[in-house]
Amino acid sequence: MYQKVQAIVLQRIKYNDRQHIVVLYTRELGRVSCLLPIVHSKRSNGVHANVFQMLSLLELELSKKGNNGMYRIKEARNLSPWMTIPFDPVKLSLAMFLSEFLFHLLKDESGSESLFVFIQTSLQWLDASQDSVANFHIAFLIRLLRFLGLQPNVEDGYHQGYFDMIDSCFTMTRPMHRHYLQPEQAVALKQMLRIQYATMHLYKMSRSERVELLDIILQYYRLHLTHLPDLQSVEMMRSLFD
Repeated sequence: MYQKVQAIVLQRIKYNDRQHIVVLYTRELGRVSCLLPIVHSKRSNGVHANVFQMLSLLELELSKKGNNGMYRIKEARNLSPWMTIPFDPVKLSLAMFLSEFLFHLLKDESGSESLFVFIQTSLQWLDASQDSVANFHIAFLIRLLRFLGLQPNVEDGYHQGYFDMIDSCFTMTRPMHRHYLQPEQAVALKQMLRIQYATMHLYKMSRSERVELLDIILQYYRLHLTHLPDLQSVEMMRSLFD
């Protein structure tokens, strides 16, 4: 039996000469992996691999294939073709980073509709934005924390002091471990925790400040999500936005 789902393409991998493996994050099923036959003829009625571009938003019909956890794709159509992301070098670089990050982050097969909608609307915002997107990846990573249950509490936090990255709180007392931010870093982080896409272009940072903040946020993720590895695309992000 086939099930209709909405999906975000996380990664497409060539499995052999006849098949790709496509990794998707779906609204209904969470993370799934699908076998996709390689179709060489444009006239073929099969599902073409070029539909499964990085972070594409798709509607699919899937069925479970055997007991190996893989799905078979019957039909696929693009829900929201990107108008700028594939053609803007900066937006494309951001999409490459988010694709790698989400591929390693999203391991839960049960899924979350609210998380799916957040990712979907974030990508649509990136595609439509005509303002600077230099802070988009920072805003995305920070706003994503809420959906993972990792957002620090800023309501009772101090305006000055340290940020304990393990206990996820601001404190006037220096933590006894090494995973904390100095007061000047903590202040910058606290300001960014309220960032929104509509106003992200108003946050002026140098490239070195943005790189430092990205490293801090990724370190925070790794402290709480130990399965998150070092990302190859981080070096690319460090070179953007002179």
